[in-house]
Amino acid sequence: MQQHIEQALVNLNSLNPEKGGRIKKVLRRYMDIEIGLNEVNYELRDNDLIPMPSRCEMFGKANNTPEE
Repeated sequence: MQQHIEQALVNLNSLNPEKGGRIKKVLRRYMDIEIGLNEVNYELRDNDLIPMPSRCEMFGKANNTPEE
């Protein structure tokens, strides 16, 4: 989680101004102690500002067995 947020900061200047501005707004709210780190993570992911982790439980593969 923290690594994706840090990567967004590193790439901030190379992003288009709209996306960079949206990231800055979320991070400003965190710095002003309006939201916590988990909320930062969810807001950035929900708004497609940082990538979804590749090992997300939501995208786990179901095991197909003969009983199913």
